[in-house]
Amino acid sequence: MTGNSNDRRKYGLIGHPLKHSLSPYIHDHIMRKCGIKGSYKLLDIPPDEFDDQVLEVTECLDGYNITIPYKERIIPYLNKLEGHAGKYSTVNTVIEAKGFSSDIEALLQSEIPYKGNNILILGAGGAARAVLAAALLSGCRSAGVWSRRTEQSAGLIEEFRRLHPNAIIFQEDTINTDTGSTNLYSCDKALYDVIVNATPAGMWPECGIPPVSRELILNSVYVYDTIYNPLATRLVLCARSYGIRAESGLDMLVRQAVVSQKIWDPKADLSLFSPLKLQQRVKYMMFNLFPIKIVLTGFMGCGKTVTGKALASVLRIPFTDLDEVIIERTGMTITDFFAENGEETFRDIESENLKEVMRKEGSIVIATGGGTLMRDQNVETVRSNRGFIFFLDAEPEISIKRTENDTLRPLLKNRTSEEIRELYSQRLPAYIRASDHVIDSSGSVTDSVNRIKAALGLSDALHT
Repeated sequence: MTGNSNDRRKYGLIGHPLKHSLSPYIHDHIMRKCGIKGSYKLLDIPPDEFDDQVLEVTECLDGYNITIPYKERIIPYLNKLEGHAGKYSTVNTVIEAKGFSSDIEALLQSEIPYKGNNILILGAGGAARAVLAAALLSGCRSAGVWSRRTEQSAGLIEEFRRLHPNAIIFQEDTINTDTGSTNLYSCDKALYDVIVNATPAGMWPECGIPPVSRELILNSVYVYDTIYNPLATRLVLCARSYGIRAESGLDMLVRQAVVSQKIWDPKADLSLFSPLKLQQRVKYMMFNLFPIKIVLTGFMGCGKTVTGKALASVLRIPFTDLDEVIIERTGMTITDFFAENGEETFRDIESENLKEVMRKEGSIVIATGGGTLMRDQNVETVRSNRGFIFFLDAEPEISIKRTENDTLRPLLKNRTSEEIRELYSQRLPAYIRASDHVIDSSGSVTDSVNRIKAALGLSDALHT
């Protein structure tokens, strides 16, 4: 790396694949706010071409970041490893052939409560290595490491035990992530205070199920997911649903970008920009970059349609009411369709229309019918199409009051208040089982919208 004689500095990110990286936007924002003249580009090198290209690609750069799968592979091409990079053999920031670990620095600056707590780390790759280092440096009580690749996690633990001989580090082997079950209650180990996901589980576009059970999440005090896309994974949403503090990897991404920029430009005043505001900007951008479907479910009268319209307006994405789609397609009201064709036929039509709506491009807020997600196949349709389910829960008495003059809901027709309460009780377990996050919708529409925004990690600083 020879540097540039002109005033405009050149930076970049080396890794593979890099198609969806947010790093150029983040670094360009930092440089613009802090008066740094420079550019930041993505430099995607296929693994089989890395050794042939890396020196040529980096020669004209003033500094660069390294991401998966090259955080360790870059080391032989460097002259020196500084600080944590040398001790823990992981590099993600380079200047003048010197390697640094801005990931570890960022994790040390984060709000993860390592000190005195039992930490569960999911994964054994580069991200897990950085998390384990930060946890031990911060004085965690113990660290359990789980990985599908047990040999890799065993090697990581052995290495870190040599570096921290007095630390309690062990291989966690009691979690079955395939079924989401855990037998931690039956073993001698304490339940974990902090859970950190350092695996790709839950990453966009698959957005799969949480990598651990709700049971394990409920017994924690803090959850951290190193994944930043989608902006709130199912793991994060589940934790927040139960009032447990949770954060996504966007926090780490922005923090490490600041650390990297400071290494490259030590004289720059990085206090001239707000990391928090930058995170909020990026979060709203992500609805376009990493489209998701926000699916609202709940009992009749819980406010799915009015809340969905208001939320879509705030997020500036489209809104779709599944019942309205069915009315338009069939040319009949829901009540008339029920009367003429029966509920089972309606549910079949509903399932088909749900599939079509979920396959639409871009981010959408979708209000479903009160019985839509009673079918497991419909829940799977939502989840397999980047859908995140929010259960809007209001007490039956509130739903009854809201719908007392509504003649367009066939399942409320000719039912007594007691029968409506019974129907709510029958559906409640399915709503909870299907949902990624539960929202109390007993209050105003604004309250419900703000609760959903908070679950997604969004503040009121829209497009500021």
